[in-house]
Amino acid sequence: MNYSHKANHILLSMCALFVTACATPTTEHSDTSPQDAHTSDQAPVNQSNQQLIKSCEAEHIESCHKLAENYAKGEGVPKNETKAHQLYQKACDQGNSLSCTQLGIYHQRGKGVPVDNQKATALFKKGCDGGVPLGCFKLGQIYGEGVGVAKDPQRAMGFYKLACDAEHALSCFNLAATLRTATDTPDPNEIVQLYQKACTLNEMNSCLHLSEFYLNGKYVTQDIAMANTYIQKACTTDVLLGCTRLGMHYENGTGLPQDIDKANQLYARACSAGFHDACTNLGTNYVQGNGLPQDLAKARDLFEKACEQDAPMGCNNLGVLYTEGNGVPQDLTKANELYKRACDQDVMLACSSLGTHYAQGYGVPLDMDKAIALLKKACNHGEMQSCTNLGIFYYSGQNIPKDADQARTYFTKACDQDFAQACGGLGVLYLHGAGVPKDTNKALELYQKACDGGVESACDILQKIKQRR
Repeated sequence: MNYSHKANHILLSMCALFVTACATPTTEHSDTSPQDAHTSDQAPVNQSNQQLIKSCEAEHIESCHKLAENYAKGEGVPKNETKAHQLYQKACDQGNSLSCTQLGIYHQRGKGVPVDNQKATALFKKGCDGGVPLGCFKLGQIYGEGVGVAKDPQRAMGFYKLACDAEHALSCFNLAATLRTATDTPDPNEIVQLYQKACTLNEMNSCLHLSEFYLNGKYVTQDIAMANTYIQKACTTDVLLGCTRLGMHYENGTGLPQDIDKANQLYARACSAGFHDACTNLGTNYVQGNGLPQDLAKARDLFEKACEQDAPMGCNNLGVLYTEGNGVPQDLTKANELYKRACDQDVMLACSSLGTHYAQGYGVPLDMDKAIALLKKACNHGEMQSCTNLGIFYYSGQNIPKDADQARTYFTKACDQDFAQACGGLGVLYLHGAGVPKDTNKALELYQKACDGGVESACDILQKIKQRR
């Protein structure tokens, strides 16, 4: 049974496609009056803030804004969101656009005040009209997501553009993402230019998108070296997904000299910092002794760490250990629980394994309906072993009615993707005329393809057929 690196299948999810505000709203607030806004028994106010207090009381609005920032962060004064809110309100009322924008965030997130999306939107509009890029960005989010207003991608893009033109990196990123999803015929050059601008402004998700584009030839001419340049930039700034991908490229020699030691160092770095897909990759290499001494105990620990943090390929690989009794006592029930957990998070390899176990009654009651459903799910998502297994079950009639036409369909699908075992299965059908016209020459061609792909049984059958002719 194969272990797999989840990172081989990492695609940027929709959560990563847009930068969104995800803070949990609270409605706590204080009855502290404005007159008490600069007093506290908890900690002293430093000299710099004492000067700001005097300046603010003298209606120097920029001082009120700076003092609000300090209360919000607890810099030189006790952290106090209510005081910060009062000071932002004072400065905003006097026309300070930065304070209006920060005040909008308080009402959007419920920081010291009740959540009020309409008030937040009005405050962000004041900020944006006053030339504050963050205010425009926040309006872009609001109209892009339809928070308290009708969803309006075109209006969102207008606000993102205002902020992006003012060098607000996240706005460039979200503008590119909205163009990709909300327009019928997006301009590839515009999308790439926006991500390039955001990446130059150190928005690292944009660098990762660019690496994907250059790696796969999407929107741009394929350029592996350029893809690695963007991945390396992301890793250099401690973007852990970038380090994991860079490790994969070193491991596989993708546009870089193959260097398994460097790959494992990058996996270890990302895993230690909490990126659990990297733990899965490192654990796989401990299982296989790939650039490391084989250590099944370390592999188990790494897979468990990844699985506990909902890195589903870690669950899958831990399931493989329990299936095989490799470094742990064999436990098919435990293995199937882990496969289900991974399959529920769309790891198709796990769906394939679980389906095969249901078909054979390994650690679960034999259930061909569940088996076929799981195998079809995996096959439809490109897991070719599942397609091949479906072909085998339909051809053999193992616990289901024989169906040569279905067998042909699934063998063909996998063989067309150069899955050697499926080509051998398809060869069997042509050799015996099952679901297809009997055609020995076609069978020989398919057995040869399977043999070239490393299926030894196909090589044996091929030799026997040739000897009989």
